[in-house]
Amino acid sequence: MCRFLEGEYFLDCQVTESMLFAYTHIKYDAMEYEVRHNEGKHRFEASENGHMALVEYQILDRGLMNIYHTEVPDSIEGLGVGSALMREALAFARKNHYKVLPTCSFAQVYVGMHPNYQDMLV
Repeated sequence: MCRFLEGEYFLDCQVTESMLFAYTHIKYDAMEYEVRHNEGKHRFEASENGHMALVEYQILDRGLMNIYHTEVPDSIEGLGVGSALMREALAFARKNHYKVLPTCSFAQVYVGMHPNYQDMLV
């Protein structure tokens, strides 16, 4: 039996990399961050502990939203900030009836792990 503790990844078990990823994802995906939509710069921004994270996009012809860059500083990586930014970017796309072209590797993985966004993909 595996037991997970706050601040530690595991006790009393052999943990695989996929288990660690799943635990981290579940633990932090529910965290909420204040995400700002900076329409002038075509990006979503969030700050945590004085560090700025962002997701950049561009609106292409034919109603396509290209999510092409995600940046999360090392100091706040793994806290769910990137996921919060991606949720807001995808909510914006859905609200505006855009199809999404995820050219950023993080965006590709994120939408791949969340089936509720599959209908939005090009």
